Amino acid sequence: MNLELTPIDSGSEPRRFPCAQCGAFLEYAPGVAALRCAYCGHENSIVVADQPIVEQDFRQTLRQLARTVATQESISIHCDSCGASYTFDNATHAGDCPFCGSPVVAKTEQHRELQPQALLPFQVQRDQARSAFREWLGNLWFAPSKLKDYARNDARLTGMYVPYWTYDADTTTTYRGERGDNYQVRETYRAVENGEEVERTRIVTKIRWSPAAGQVARFFDDVLVLASRSLPRDVTERLEPWDLANLTPYQEDYLSGFRSEMYQIELEQG
Repeated sequence: MNLELTPIDSGSEPRRFPCAQCGAFLEYAPGVAALRCAYCGHENSIVVADQPIVEQDFRQTLRQLARTVATQESISIHCDSCGASYTFDNATHAGDCPFCGSPVVAKTEQHRELQPQALLPFQVQRDQARSAFREWLGNLWFAPSKLKDYARNDARLTGMYVPYWTYDADTTTTYRGERGDNYQVRETYRAVENGEEVERTRIVTKIRWSPAAGQVARFFDDVLVLASRSLPRDVTERLEPWDLANLTPYQEDYLSGFRSEMYQIELEQG
């Protein structure tokens, strides 16, 4: 997720989306840009916010964040087994950690968080993900037996939004040193052939050194830095590149029925 550099309002509460037909809560349906009722199938289209995804000034945001008091209360989880931190539904206060499976209990804490400005919505339905998981597992030679049992017994898959920072940098680098340029010369040498000394020539490459100085300008756009410590780095690197062209402005509709991890790596650390 691209993160907006604006603190969350201290009085904000997680939103619920009741079904207009049966009253049950709607959940985001990946791939169709709609909220769907799991009981009656009714759908509400998600109206994408008509607003640009604005990038923020890094140093200005650090100053703003330093002046913000940590007053945001939310139900959050910190797993002592793997160190993950993520949000929980207000009606849920206990469950299994989606990263390591350890049992955890929710608690209300105060946070000083920056609200996401954009997210990349899920595109794969839960049933499709479960089928792909089982197919992948079936192709493994030595899959752990517990993992096979988990897949056979209606594996519980939970979509999790993972936080990222994205940075832009307009850089200018000054350098000074020596530049080496190759050049070739023909030289004469003496060798012994068939017992006789003869004169031969060969091409030799040499380096001519000269003072060098200057500047190099380069712009780095959307450099992604994972803001989580919950997932192995080698795993997240294989997930890239993310389809940043399809980022959508942040809306809580896309989080309904899913979980979202809170960032563990601060903006300045990233």
